[in-house]
Amino acid sequence: MDLTSAFTHVIRKSADEVAVQIKPQENVLPSPKQRLQKCVFIRPSQAGQYDMIILDNQIVHLHDAAGVANFFSRTFLQAELWQSDRDKTRLFRSLTAQWIKKHYDELLPDQADTITNGARQAILSDTPINLREFANVLIPSESLRQNYSQFLRDNRLEDAEFTPDKQYARQATKRRKYKAEGGLTVSGDADEFDQLVTVNPDRDAQNRFTITIKTTRWIEEPK
Repeated sequence: MDLTSAFTHVIRKSADEVAVQIKPQENVLPSPKQRLQKCVFIRPSQAGQYDMIILDNQIVHLHDAAGVANFFSRTFLQAELWQSDRDKTRLFRSLTAQWIKKHYDELLPDQADTITNGARQAILSDTPINLREFANVLIPSESLRQNYSQFLRDNRLEDAEFTPDKQYARQATKRRKYKAEGGLTVSGDADEFDQLVTVNPDRDAQNRFTITIKTTRWIEEPK
């Protein structure tokens, strides 16, 4: 809470005198029109679970230890952030996609799609995801594997193994979306995508490959 909002003033007039009295405001909670910047809900300690829920609208980068924005959780509460399996599953999927986009030109032909499909199957699997094994199987070179592992750690996915959250995985993989040069985007239902879209990995003289779309309709949708 901002302590300045815990006090108010009262103006009292007596004869020719005007007095301004400062007094505490008992109700220091913000009004319904105001938004909390920071608050914490404390709960009884449970083994293997979190002890509190922190709501902080000022944090930009959770992995940054310094700065005013992280003072509340890092310095004042001295709390370590805990990740649920859903958090880890979401981070694994999104960070893998970011890493592929960043290193696309360094990957072997078709390797980007292989890693993307591997990540999709991994989060849908009933078995835990081991990040080291995932990288060893799907990423071609040792230097790229090390780079990938460091990229995950730098962005707060530090656990070497975790169990994927099946509910999030099903929701996140319902559709597939690809982007090509020139702003071209192809997306669709994941279950039907491979039946409608075919990729020929053979490159032409300009290093381009061919995408074939099977459809009975091709209609432009204006914005």
